Order: sequence, then C-alpha cells, then structure tokens
Amino acid sequence: MSRTLFRYIFWDLLRIFMMTNGALSGIMSFAGLLRPLTQNGLDAGQVGRLLTYFTPSMMAYSFPIAALFSATVVYGRLNADSELLACRAGGIPTFSFTRFSLVLPALVLGIVVGMISLAFLCYIVPAFTLKVEKVMFSNVAQFVANKIERNHQIKFGTSTTVFAQRAEVIPPDPAEPFVQRVVLEGPTIITYDKGDHTNGGVRVPDEFWMANKATLHIRTDANGDNPEMTAALDGGMKFPRRAIAGWEGGVTQTQFGPMPFGSFLKEDTKFMDITRLKELEADKSKSKKISDLKRQFVEDDQEDLYLKLVEDGLKSPQRQYVFRAGADVYYVSCSGVERVERKGVRLVIEGQNSAGRTARVAQERNGVPVLDASAGEVRIRARADATGENMNVTLELTNVALHEQEGDVPRAAISQAFSVPMPVPLRALNKATPQAYASANPDAPDTRHRMMREIIVLRNDIASEMHTRAAFAFSCLVLTIVGCTLGMMFKSGNFLSAFALSFVPAMFCILFIIAGQRTCGNIPTKFWLATDPLRLGLTLVWSGNAMVGALGLGLMWRLQRQ
Repeated sequence: MSRTLFRYIFWDLLRIFMMTNGALSGIMSFAGLLRPLTQNGLDAGQVGRLLTYFTPSMMAYSFPIAALFSATVVYGRLNADSELLACRAGGIPTFSFTRFSLVLPALVLGIVVGMISLAFLCYIVPAFTLKVEKVMFSNVAQFVANKIERNHQIKFGTSTTVFAQRAEVIPPDPAEPFVQRVVLEGPTIITYDKGDHTNGGVRVPDEFWMANKATLHIRTDANGDNPEMTAALDGGMKFPRRAIAGWEGGVTQTQFGPMPFGSFLKEDTKFMDITRLKELEADKSKSKKISDLKRQFVEDDQEDLYLKLVEDGLKSPQRQYVFRAGADVYYVSCSGVERVERKGVRLVIEGQNSAGRTARVAQERNGVPVLDASAGEVRIRARADATGENMNVTLELTNVALHEQEGDVPRAAISQAFSVPMPVPLRALNKATPQAYASANPDAPDTRHRMMREIIVLRNDIASEMHTRAAFAFSCLVLTIVGCTLGMMFKSGNFLSAFALSFVPAMFCILFIIAGQRTCGNIPTKFWLATDPLRLGLTLVWSGNAMVGALGLGLMWRLQRQ
C-alpha cells in the first residue's frame, strides 16, 4: 500500500471517528446529567462544571463505538464506490501478513485509539469521575433538603434517621464558610441501637427526638470532608423506645448531636487511577473503607471492654466505680440496687426497689462536692473519641432526687457528659490490623465476617476495574477490525446501514464487559458458603472481546476466500 492511499483512508477514518466520538460524548454527557438533576438538584454553575467533567469520561466510553462506526462507514463507502475493487486490481490485498493490506489504516487507528483509551481510563477518567461526584455532593445542605422533600427522610450512616415534613436551605453565613444549614419542619430524629450476631445485625430504634422545627448545622473541614451534624431543636423532646421509670412524657431537649457521619461521597475503585489501584492491590489496609471499618470494630471492642470494666467495678464488693475526668471526679455506686446489666450499647443500673432510689451519683471538682443525686435508674454510655486516647462517657439519670442543703429536689431526668483517659490495654487495640479482624469461620461474630467480606470485595473490585479498563481499550482495536470487514462485505456506504451494522457487535462487547464487572462484585453475605465469582467475572469481561474478535477473524477469512 502506498503512503498516499494509506493517508487517504486513514484521514477519512480519523475524520469520521472524531465527528462520531464528539457527537456520542456530547449526547452521553447530557444523559449523565439526568441522575444528578433529578436526585440532587443543581444550580447553573454546577451544571456547567458537570458537563465539563463528564466530557472526558464519556469520550473514553464512546471510543469503541466511534471506532467501529467510522471503520464501517469508510470501508463501506470504499466498497460502494468500487474503490476497493480498484485497489485489489492494482495488486493491494485485502488482508495479508506479508504485505501491506487494505486493513492497515483501520489497524493503525484501532491501536492508536486503544492506547489513548487506555490512558484516559487509567488516569483521566477516574480523576474527572471523582470531580463529578464532588460537585454532586458539594452542597450537602441542598442534598439533604432534596432527600427530605422527595422521601421525607434521610439516613446518616446506620445509626440515625431524620424524618421531616419539609426542608429549606438557609443561605450560608460568610462568617462560617464551612457550615451549611437546613431548616426542617416537624422533624423526628431516630437513633438506633447497634445490632449483633444474635439478631442478624438488625438495628432497632433506641431513642426518638421530636420538635416543632429544627435547624441542621452541617460542618465540614476546609476540604469538604469529615462532615458533622448538629440539630438545634425548637420545642424539642426526647423519648426512649422503652418506658423508663420517672419518664411519663419526654425530656426537654434543645440540641441533638454533634454527630459525625460518613461522607456521602463513598470510596470507589472507579475514582482511582491505576497507581492507586496497584497500591491497594498490594496493601488492602490503605483503603479508607477498610480502615474505617477497622476503626469501627476497634471502637466497638473498646466500648464493650470499657463497659465490662465499669460493670465489674459496680459488681465488686465495693459496689462503686470512679470516673476521673481531669479536675472532675464522678462516683457511681449501686449498693442495694436490684440489677446491674448490659443492655445494647449501655450499662443500666436499675436502682428502684422498696428502699427507694438506691443508685447514687456524686461529682467532685478539685475536691469540692458539686453534685449528689440518687436515681431510680442510671444509664452509662461510653464511646472512644476521634483520637482513640479518651472515652466519652455519658451518665443518664432518671427518677432523680438531688440532695441539696435545702432538702431533696426531685427531677425527671438529668444527664452528665465527660471525657476520661482510656485504659492502656484498650488503647493498644488502636494498633490492630484489618487482617486481625478478618475471619471466615462461620462461628465467628458477624463483624469479623464483614471485614473478610469487605477485603474480598475490594480485591475483586480492583481486579475487575483493572481488567475492565484494559478490555475497553482492547475493544477499540477489535471493533475497528470488525467494522472494516463489515463495511467491505455489506457495502454499507450510508450512515444508517453503517450504524445498524456496527451497533450490534459494539453493544455485545460492552454488555459483556459490564456484566463481568458486576459479577466480580457480587459477593454474597455468607461468602464462605459460595464460590468466589472473580474468575467467572473476569472471563465475562474478556468474553465479549473474544467473541467479537472471533467474528472479525471469520469475516477476514471469508474476505480472503473472495
């Protein structure tokens, strides 16, 4: 093949490819706006940024179809105009391993587009996909308000759900640039007790917070991460799920929180470039999701062990436990009480018997008595703080009698919150690795199964993402060869017939890639009883390319015979 003929065919292929890719990427970019527009609500500035960020991603995903379409159109036109016949008459073969052939321009286009596609998918697409998600969740207040308006509820993690009749976003205060506010009408906030392996991990309602109105203050750091929510309640009341002695109605509350919650922007392998994927493939513990899950398990263990320590003190002969919070010292005693037992995430002292309020809480500050109270029930909660060095403790007293100089003063309920240093053995748990919490033993707690399952899911996601990107890039070469053979055989010189011919193999190839990726991540809850789907998924990822490639080779063999 002469250079003139090569340039003639190649530049025609390139021109049609660029036109097709531009049109497809534009259409797909506008289609990609439908979900954020309908679910998140966007202003004009966000729409413009999303269109900018969508374009590189959609270009990469439209490369295979555009390459196939351009090859089908160009070679179909060459055949329809009898130019291929003239080339054959001049001694230029349709396909040959020993001499330049008519498919060489298509082969070069497929290789070039495949390499560009691989570079896009490995580095550019993940970065812009992450930018898209950040734009969608940059206005957390608007996202919360839209959820409330559509569903009348929104979940903050697995521990809290907020219900409301209406929601309205308040304009930001320039003095607090990292605080977003949402006003809720008729809100109800429900906190959930954490489940365990005895009830299948189901979380049951623990407490209810109700108010006429509430203002949600959502605070983030300078990077928009680590969100924390506080609700200022107007006419708020707090109710327990179960009736508690001394609580005939509710306890007046003016604030719920602060409560940290995970970012709505979750860690996903599709946001990671190939360097990050390789890093996680070598060390799964560097995954934010895995490390957060490990942190959750560590905090649960620290909470359980700390409450067990308090429980042992209250059941000891002294029947007392002392909390030392800096200058404050809290004495909790339960001499003569009916029962001390664990209930979910708290330790409960039921001190109401024939002798009256027998549970006792005293507070001293720098050696000076500050509080002396008896209660019918004391609930002790404990949770590790963000540093992992201290325990945040809350004492909730109900059916209370405050012992003051003027006499006993009855109260329905009071609450004391403070922070104490974490015991050294509990701090040592912070050094535990994710693998230490992973177990495939069916008799192990569900939390251990969760860690093992998340490690397997991450491994499969990394493998499927890497193979999927390579398969998409390779499909550009395969589909280009198939397109040129289809054009030569069926004389598809018009765009309509070219599209009809190219659409089927392109969709066939892409659907197999997507199906394989989904299969790799389909890990059942009881994973130890099922077969790992990774091998089947990767087989599906490459099956589309293999079948379409076999089709291309078959068509080439037929052309050779002609």
